[in-house]
Amino acid sequence: PATGGFRLELPGTPELSDESFTEADGTQSILRTALVETWDGMAFHVSHEELPLDSDLSDQASILDAMRDGVIESAVLQEGRAITLRGFSGREFVAYDSARQLSIAGRVFLIDRKSITLVAITPGPRTAAHVRAADRFLKSFAIADQRGSELAALSLSSQLSAQSSQLR
Repeated sequence: PATGGFRLELPGTPELSDESFTEADGTQSILRTALVETWDGMAFHVSHEELPLDSDLSDQASILDAMRDGVIESAVLQEGRAITLRGFSGREFVAYDSARQLSIAGRVFLIDRKSITLVAITPGPRTAAHVRAADRFLKSFAIADQRGSELAALSLSSQLSAQSSQLR
């Protein structure tokens, strides 16, 4: 989404949408999303939301874990770790939903008062080509300042540490 304050490579023209909803405290919020589905059944999804001004962001680890868990729902977390981008906290994860036969690779971030979710979904088990496509998408995320210039690109290994899967 153009107004998100970030840059991201998508493998096609995204379908954009905005969803308005009311937070628990009664404030209105808008979730902005972009989705690209590819010929081989992969889906690439990015969303962002401005958090209410009175949101308590003091326990970022719990907030990020809840964001990740909201993405994977009933899927089983296979790999995961805490990450940072230019000092902003995030989570990187891979999960598998055996009921729906979907592999999910993603990252979630809290950047100032904005929650950002990046997800690559693969039908069935991930192949090497799926891993490469998901890694390219996830690693292309960069924060932009108000002028749109790139401040930082996330550069992480495509392999997740087995030890870090204990984020739950």
